[in-house]
Amino acid sequence: MSSNGKWVINSRENEIWLGPYVFDTKEEAVAYGKKDYEDVNIDEKTGEKWFFVGQQERYNPFVDVYAVIEGIAENAYSDVGEVAEDYLEKLSEEECSSLEEKLNNALHSWLNETGNHPNFYRIVNVERVQF
Repeated sequence: MSSNGKWVINSRENEIWLGPYVFDTKEEAVAYGKKDYEDVNIDEKTGEKWFFVGQQERYNPFVDVYAVIEGIAENAYSDVGEVAEDYLEKLSEEECSSLEEKLNNALHSWLNETGNHPNFYRIVNVERVQF
């Protein structure tokens, strides 16, 4: 089952967000955090408690076509010298877009074939919940 779009809680905003606290809705995550989450932060002076809630967003690998083209051109220059100095410098946007689409299709086909999809997420829509 995919957890893309699920909500998670964490005691710190800028660290790795690991389960097992994964919820279908933000409201469920906040309710659990306020009632049962053991890692809440507590301000010793005021007694205020807080934690963070955020939403998982699946990482989608991609090929940076300009880095690939630059690498190919640098390899050519390295292998044959000055004669390749301006190799691939005059590509049109259409040519770059076409190559980018083909490389990304190949990457995703390979990921499907090998099962090497990312098993991690970025966390977006992060909010501090105080109570």
